[in-house]
Amino acid sequence: MSFNIKRQEANEIERSRGWALVYGRRKVGKTYLLKNFTKWDNYYLVRKDGSLTLDSKGQIRQVMPIELTMTVGEQLNSGQTTIIDEFQRLPSTFLDDIAAYHPKGKLILTGSSFRITKDVFGSNSPVLGLFAEHRIGLVEPSDILSSLSEHMSAEKTVEFSAFARDPWIVPHLSFQDSSEELFRIAKLFPNAITGLVGEVFQEEERSYTQLYEAILRLFGAGYSKSEEIASILSSRGVIKERTTSAVIPMINNMESMDLVSELPIFRSKRKKAYLLRSPIFELFFRLADRYDIENRDVGFKEVEGMVRTVRNIAIQRFVGEIFAKAYRGNLEYSFDPEIDFIITKKGSPVIVGEVKWGKYDKKDLGRFIDRTSDLGCPRVLITKKDGIRSDEADIIGPKGLIDIASNEI
Repeated sequence: MSFNIKRQEANEIERSRGWALVYGRRKVGKTYLLKNFTKWDNYYLVRKDGSLTLDSKGQIRQVMPIELTMTVGEQLNSGQTTIIDEFQRLPSTFLDDIAAYHPKGKLILTGSSFRITKDVFGSNSPVLGLFAEHRIGLVEPSDILSSLSEHMSAEKTVEFSAFARDPWIVPHLSFQDSSEELFRIAKLFPNAITGLVGEVFQEEERSYTQLYEAILRLFGAGYSKSEEIASILSSRGVIKERTTSAVIPMINNMESMDLVSELPIFRSKRKKAYLLRSPIFELFFRLADRYDIENRDVGFKEVEGMVRTVRNIAIQRFVGEIFAKAYRGNLEYSFDPEIDFIITKKGSPVIVGEVKWGKYDKKDLGRFIDRTSDLGCPRVLITKKDGIRSDEADIIGPKGLIDIASNEI
């Protein structure tokens, strides 16, 4: 199935009248977004070897690097919009030279390295103050839901959207059975997944060390707390001391690279939990940890339960993001008692939710009501199928969830 995933970031870039920096890790759709949903006159791609190709009104040709600054300058002087993709591969002198043409035309620089923000926005940058900043990550919930809902049922839309926010997997999906298809991607693209992770470190000019990989794999295996990570790595001899100070700097680096996200814990400023930002990464590393799919032939039936569990956790987090954006609040979690998501404003809960993407009954609803009885805010139960009714919680199905995502409350 082939279709376009429209992204609201394109509108923001279009509305930006001056120069812009668009950045994010590889394969989140930066090039696709800019080339298909923004207006431009010239599109340069800087290859890893430093060579350049120019797409100008459909005419594609090679460009000599030595000509770049002068050619781009002429385009800007004539009021054109020029995009330079992966500009961080250019010599460091490029930013010094191109600054002389500001504010003429519209220059958009894109890059897959998060260190480029220091190059552009650092105190010693020659272009400091010249570029608006646009960080591109996973597709926004409202965008992916809107795009998929035009082609499939509401139920399938929600199931696939939680993973299809990572755009590179979309061409590999037939959008029939989410569990089987997600397993197939995790099984058939192990080098793509580990390669994408490794390339983030390469772009950041940091070595992809045993420690970084060990932390990522533990997050993928389901461990979410820095204390757990430090304890396990210490027992394996990867780190010398069982202290969070040995792993927190690495976790912070991975957050800045958009590989890891922090999970704020409700009513706890000190305790933190983490998860892998990409659900397909999490699925792969979970299956690698539990079933060794990198080294042996694993069939779907053997791992079906785990795939569904990881899929449902991804849906749960996805739903939490939808409500956080709808209520313009903060997404928080609770492990004790276990609550799927709590949306807060200034520390106070405004809505609390439970996601049941499988069988559920009145006992499940009753336990949810009991766990949230002291929060003093509305409750929502998100379900895959219509079922029981309640006066104490709103029951919302896939169609209602899509409506909430498309209309901020």
